[in-house]
Amino acid sequence: MQLRQVLFYFALASICAYSYGAVVDDEPEELEGYYWRHYTDHVPKDALPGGRDIRGETTYIGQALYRGILIPGQFIVGDRKLYYEWGDAERETSDNIKILCTKHPEQFEWIRTTTEEVGKIPNKNFILGGFESDFTVYIGRVAIENTLAIGKIIFSTHESSSVGFHTTCRQNASFVRAQQFEVLNYEPTIPPPINMEEKAKGDATHTSRIDLFFFGTLLAVVVFLCQ
Repeated sequence: MQLRQVLFYFALASICAYSYGAVVDDEPEELEGYYWRHYTDHVPKDALPGGRDIRGETTYIGQALYRGILIPGQFIVGDRKLYYEWGDAERETSDNIKILCTKHPEQFEWIRTTTEEVGKIPNKNFILGGFESDFTVYIGRVAIENTLAIGKIIFSTHESSSVGFHTTCRQNASFVRAQQFEVLNYEPTIPPPINMEEKAKGDATHTSRIDLFFFGTLLAVVVFLCQ
């Protein structure tokens, strides 16, 4: 194979490599959203913090199955248990617990509201925290003395105005109902923060591809003129 042919094919390969890189770089990042992970002796690294226990430690949003009902509650790390309310009583479990997780915690917000106003919040995207027949279950929290307790917000599917917030208080092992609370909302339109190191690396890669493209193009022109 002649030298001119070698140079020509090298130039063609350079142009193709740039074109492929440009197509890949233009693909948008897939939105991760949120998901539930099984608790296995340690809290997942991407768990979404939810509240605060009596010791001032962070608690997490969990859910468990009880009598065929999926109920959200507060997972206390020190106890390795999920505490939740059902039937006007506090329940607890250490089995089959799931923890709410996300790679983009900045896309979540706690909205302060009341039982009368929560159903009127515009453009809401509340997170389904569980399942109960004839009810829609969302995630809420409320300040109780020196704790920030995670609980459930229940909407009746028969009466749109029927809503209640239920949680538990680990200070006296009792259940709590509140008229004022916070509801967890998910806002996927909030862009994730830019990682400056990854951005710089990406810019450098893009620049090197541009240099390769122009070098390949120039080499192809030279080969063509020398024929």
